Amino acid sequence: LATQKMDPPYHNDFEYDEETLRTTGLVLAIVMFVAGILIALSTFLLLLYLHCSTLTGLFIRSTRRVY
Repeated sequence: LATQKMDPPYHNDFEYDEETLRTTGLVLAIVMFVAGILIALSTFLLLLYLHCSTLTGLFIRSTRRVY
């Protein structure tokens, strides 16, 4: 009895579902864009807060009267 060896179906590791790749890429791009904006704004707001609190402290010290 001759046995016939069956080859597995051709499978290429470098073929991807283009729709999934596009969707994943778009989601990652949106997440990184929003994260970048939040990081930039938080840094800006922190610096603004520190700058304003320093100016407020200087203003309060300069307006104190010594009796």
